[in-house]
Amino acid sequence: MQLDFRNAFYIKLGRKGKWEPDSIKRGRLRIGWGRIPLKLIIQERWPEIRRRVNDSNALRRICESSSEDIWITFYDHQLWWGRLARSQVRQDKTSKYRKLKGNWHNKNLKGDRLTLDQIPGNIAKIQGYRATCCRVKEVETLRCLLLGETSEAYKKLEHARREAEKAIASSIQALHWKDFETLIDLLFLSRTGWRRLGRLGETMKDIDLELQDTLTKDIYHVQVKSRASLEDYRSFCNRRPAVVRCSYFVVHTPSRDLRNHHSGKRVQLILPHDLAPLVVQFGLINWIADRTRYSG
Repeated sequence: MQLDFRNAFYIKLGRKGKWEPDSIKRGRLRIGWGRIPLKLIIQERWPEIRRRVNDSNALRRICESSSEDIWITFYDHQLWWGRLARSQVRQDKTSKYRKLKGNWHNKNLKGDRLTLDQIPGNIAKIQGYRATCCRVKEVETLRCLLLGETSEAYKKLEHARREAEKAIASSIQALHWKDFETLIDLLFLSRTGWRRLGRLGETMKDIDLELQDTLTKDIYHVQVKSRASLEDYRSFCNRRPAVVRCSYFVVHTPSRDLRNHHSGKRVQLILPHDLAPLVVQFGLINWIADRTRYSG
């Protein structure tokens, strides 16, 4: 895929974003400059406009921008982008505006939504710009974002993360049984903020952890097994109390048929490779490493 553009600009759609909903819905780039007659803008009488306002350069940039440029804005916690149509500045009862070539887009060319948590900081920070519009200096970063192309740095990190998770999954299976139980206790209790209703391994028959979400009061059951087969998992599913929001069947060393089985929604099957990303997320790599340092 290609996305060619000459320049990129940011536009603030009205003071405190008052024109954002209408602009996004109607495919318009709304602007202010209410004191400047539309006639002066259409006739490009820039010296006269410059005498009337201090930010005439920003207005001229908007007026002279072509469909070769990309314009971005922020609305509803998302980045929106588009190109201007070949048309002059117009005016309605709301404001002056230029029409877009098509609509505003809140997805990249791969169809991924451009939510703020997915946008690089050097692009997201532009929404704090106080004036009407500015040039986007990070053109290549924006191009990669709109194309959905990941950077080389990201690819290297992803490769390193996948390799780390493979090593962690292998290390989890090298844990002593008691250490494995402790790891599950750390992941499900210490790192989630849930409240334990019973002691590890002593709650009730077939249940090693009974937990409660302190906010919603929902109950969760966790069964921790050193070894288990698909038959064991299905037996646990059949015994699951209806009152429990979700149950987890966690296995240190699963049988081959269990390794190839897909987890259910109400009873989630959790194997070492499922635990590995959580170990990374919750910062327990050193804990795992200390307990497997001298494992054979």
